Amino acid sequence: MKLKDKFSDELVLLDTLTVPILMNKNRMCSINNWATMHWSIKSKLKNEYKALLENWFLDGKILPEDCFFVWEPAYKDKRKHDSLNQASICKIIEDTFVKVGSLPDDDKTNHILMAGAVDKSLINHQIKVQIFGKKD
Repeated sequence: MKLKDKFSDELVLLDTLTVPILMNKNRMCSINNWATMHWSIKSKLKNEYKALLENWFLDGKILPEDCFFVWEPAYKDKRKHDSLNQASICKIIEDTFVKVGSLPDDDKTNHILMAGAVDKSLINHQIKVQIFGKKD
């Protein structure tokens, strides 16, 4: 069931963006390797995401602090991927929204992480982010 179907009377789609899943050498940035990653590499990845997302916010978009994020990873290969391992990337992206001033605070946000899909036409792994807000 899609979030839009479940909450269609309450939510409206605010925006959609697709972000590449950044890699550290040949390893995906996942929960499995985030904990043991050197602080300087973590900082570099965060800065790369910030640079990617700052362009998206140039028009001064402000998201409601109680918005809903739907995260949909897409992988370029058929290897088995645990979608929940991408939670670290979701957190980095959400923190970036706060840093660039587009999200007032991340204490009240809601998240749904969908199962990953395989798309062999992709050049890189990516994550689609749909942002929903409550109807006025």
